[in-house]
Amino acid sequence: MARKVIVDDESPEITPEMFAQMRPMKDVTPGMAAAIKALRGRPKLENPKQVVSIRMSASAVKRWSAMGRADRAKLIAALEKKIEKRA
Repeated sequence: MARKVIVDDESPEITPEMFAQMRPMKDVTPGMAAAIKALRGRPKLENPKQVVSIRMSASAVKRWSAMGRADRAKLIAALEKKIEKRA
C-alpha cells in the first residue's frame, strides 16, 4: 500500500537551517515555560505521608492481610490514637 503524501503549506518540513536557529522554550519565553512546569503533576501536599517499614510476626501479618485494604486506615488511626495518649 502506497503512503499518502499530505501537503501542508502552514507546517513546512524543518530544514537543517531552521533547526539550527531553534532555541529552547525556557530561553525564549521563560515565564510560559515555568507556568507549564508548575502545572504538571499532583500538587505538593503540606504534610505528605512517609513510608515506614516495621517487622511483625507472621501471625500478625496474616491477620492484618485478612482485614483488607479498608482496614489499613483503621490500623493507622489506632496507631495515631495510641501515640496521642503517650504524648
